[in-house]
Amino acid sequence: MKDALLIFSKNIQYGTVKTRLAATIGNEQALFIYKQLVAYTISVTKALKVDKTVFYSDFINEKDDWENHLYQKELQEGKDLGERMKNAFKSSF
Repeated sequence: MKDALLIFSKNIQYGTVKTRLAATIGNEQALFIYKQLVAYTISVTKALKVDKTVFYSDFINEKDDWENHLYQKELQEGKDLGERMKNAFKSSF
């Protein structure tokens, strides 16, 4: 088995990320926080010497901060998180 890191990411879109938090602080602040969390995840994973795949929730964004030469990009498939995780493992291992 190869070493791999599977990262599940919601697409960065206003009104769709950190929605429970947004109910308290608003969509704009929730989006800001989510962007910071994504930036942090990139900073701690980009140098890892493993295959890295970002699994997007809605569409694959080739021009985002997940560098194409460091991260493979795939779309999540399945009706719930468990099914999406199962399918990600199948495609990665």
